[in-house]
Amino acid sequence: MFVEVFGPEWHGQVRGYGAGVTPTKLWGSSSSRMYDLEKRLQESEQKHLEAEQKRLEAEHIRIEADAELKEEVKHLKSMLEQHAIEMAKQRRHFEEQQASQMAEQKAHYDNIMMQMLSYVTSQSAQSSSDH
Repeated sequence: MFVEVFGPEWHGQVRGYGAGVTPTKLWGSSSSRMYDLEKRLQESEQKHLEAEQKRLEAEHIRIEADAELKEEVKHLKSMLEQHAIEMAKQRRHFEEQQASQMAEQKAHYDNIMMQMLSYVTSQSAQSSSDH
């Protein structure tokens, strides 16, 4: 049926495109198609290489940033440990000062209480001897 409508196929013509349209005009020669395919392949490979290079550069930057962050975290941990040690020393010193002050205040209080007791005892004895 197809052949009846469009007629027989002729060498050097493309059926359905009319007279003068040849396969070479429509699709190019096989060597030019091969050249175009090779060129597209090279362009594709070049784009792939460029994308891979960018990916590797980004990975390298990420690795460097990770290393810097790890070093910064290590430094901050060290600073925190030193700060905690210093705070513990200051706390011990403060507690020792407070204990010393409390002991001095207790001794002073005990001394006053002894003086008052002595005074009250002497007053009581004097009052008993006067009667």
